[in-house]
Amino acid sequence: MLVKALRKIEMIWLSENRGFNFMFGEKPTIADLSMAAEIVTLRAIDFPVDKFPRVKVWLDQMMSIQEFGAIN
Repeated sequence: MLVKALRKIEMIWLSENRGFNFMFGEKPTIADLSMAAEIVTLRAIDFPVDKFPRVKVWLDQMMSIQEFGAIN
Protein backbone atom coordinates (compact mmCIF):
# COMPACT_ATOMS: atom_id res chain seq x y z
CA MET A 1 0.00 0.00 0.00
CA LEU A 2 2.83 2.42 0.83
CA VAL A 3 4.61 1.61 -2.42
CA LYS A 4 1.46 2.32 -4.40
CA ALA A 5 0.92 5.62 -2.57
CA LEU A 6 4.50 6.80 -3.12
CA ARG A 7 4.29 5.90 -6.81
CA LYS A 8 1.13 8.00 -7.11
CA ILE A 9 2.80 10.92 -5.33
CA GLU A 10 5.67 10.75 -7.83
CA MET A 11 3.32 10.40 -10.79
CA ILE A 12 0.83 13.11 -9.84
CA TRP A 13 2.37 15.65 -7.45
CA LEU A 14 6.08 15.33 -8.18
CA SER A 15 5.92 14.60 -11.90
CA GLU A 16 9.00 15.76 -13.80
CA ASN A 17 6.92 17.45 -16.48
CA ARG A 18 5.21 19.72 -13.92
CA GLY A 19 8.46 21.67 -13.57
CA PHE A 20 8.08 22.52 -9.88
CA ASN A 21 10.49 21.86 -7.02
CA PHE A 22 7.58 21.46 -4.62
CA MET A 23 4.06 20.09 -4.98
CA PHE A 24 2.45 23.31 -6.18
CA GLY A 25 5.26 25.62 -7.21
CA GLU A 26 8.70 26.89 -6.38
CA LYS A 27 7.95 27.43 -2.70
CA PRO A 28 6.70 24.85 -0.21
CA THR A 29 3.06 25.02 0.81
CA ILE A 30 1.14 23.53 3.71
CA ALA A 31 0.55 20.52 1.45
CA ASP A 32 4.32 19.96 1.22
CA LEU A 33 4.74 20.33 4.97
CA SER A 34 1.92 17.94 5.73
CA MET A 35 3.08 15.29 3.25
CA ALA A 36 6.73 15.60 4.31
CA ALA A 37 5.80 15.16 7.96
CA GLU A 38 4.12 11.87 7.06
CA ILE A 39 6.83 10.60 4.73
CA VAL A 40 9.70 11.44 7.07
CA THR A 41 8.24 8.96 9.55
CA LEU A 42 8.81 6.22 6.99
CA ARG A 43 12.55 6.82 7.28
CA ALA A 44 12.25 6.27 11.03
CA ILE A 45 11.03 2.71 10.38
CA ASP A 46 13.70 2.14 7.71
CA PHE A 47 11.22 2.10 4.83
CA PRO A 48 13.25 2.47 1.60
CA VAL A 49 12.07 5.94 0.58
CA ASP A 50 15.22 6.22 -1.56
CA LYS A 51 13.65 3.76 -4.04
CA PHE A 52 11.42 6.65 -5.10
CA PRO A 53 13.86 9.17 -6.61
CA ARG A 54 11.50 12.14 -6.97
CA VAL A 55 10.16 11.65 -3.44
CA LYS A 56 13.74 11.46 -2.16
CA VAL A 57 14.80 14.69 -3.92
CA TRP A 58 11.68 16.50 -2.76
CA LEU A 59 12.02 15.22 0.83
CA ASP A 60 15.69 16.24 0.87
CA GLN A 61 14.60 19.73 -0.22
CA MET A 62 12.05 19.81 2.57
CA MET A 63 14.66 18.67 5.10
CA SER A 64 16.96 21.47 3.95
CA ILE A 65 14.39 24.01 5.16
CA GLN A 66 15.95 24.98 8.47
CA GLU A 67 12.75 25.03 10.52
CA PHE A 68 11.44 21.75 9.10
CA GLY A 69 14.74 19.88 9.30
CA ALA A 70 15.29 21.00 12.88
CA ILE A 71 12.14 19.29 14.13
CA ASN A 72 12.45 16.16 12.03
